[in-house]
Amino acid sequence: MFYEIKYIMDNNTLDHVLRFSDRLFQTHDFIKFRSQWQARMTAQPELLVYAQASDKVVAVALAYLEENGNITIGVVATEQRYRKQGLARELLSLIENRAKDLGVHLIALGAVDSAVGFYEKLGYTSQLLIQSSKHTIDELLSLNPGFPIVFTNIYDGTIHQLCLKLTKEGSSLRQLYETTFDDCDTQIMCWKAI
Repeated sequence: MFYEIKYIMDNNTLDHVLRFSDRLFQTHDFIKFRSQWQARMTAQPELLVYAQASDKVVAVALAYLEENGNITIGVVATEQRYRKQGLARELLSLIENRAKDLGVHLIALGAVDSAVGFYEKLGYTSQLLIQSSKHTIDELLSLNPGFPIVFTNIYDGTIHQLCLKLTKEGSSLRQLYETTFDDCDTQIMCWKAI
């Protein structure tokens, strides 16, 4: 299938890409944060890449430079019929190359469970971030069945965080935390040193 890779350079394209992302990730609302993406487009449009086929967006990888000097990839999505053709890999490679040009040494992204294997093949390390404003770090640690602890933290003085290094056996760990602790929020984070 023929496609062309481009950078987001104008507001019209940004709107198309955000609507595409909202359609694929129905639990998110990327268009709601349009002003933030617009500012990122102005600052580093080369970190906002998409693929187009027949004048339609078919894949996106949207990243931005954080104040700490790292890059966060906020969206990676590919239309179903364009998957498993190396398109997402190509978009991420462009972002990684740009990260090197910018002197960035770490890229982070959040991942759905089904995408973890894909990111690991690209050299990303998977970790489970567990957060609670109600339960202490010690309470969160009590449920850990033995996964290595990456870090613990109290974010903003109120959010207790525990980050565990995942292995293939950890696929049910998210559900265990979320069902055991009523206010617990979990997310798989993937990191790659550049």
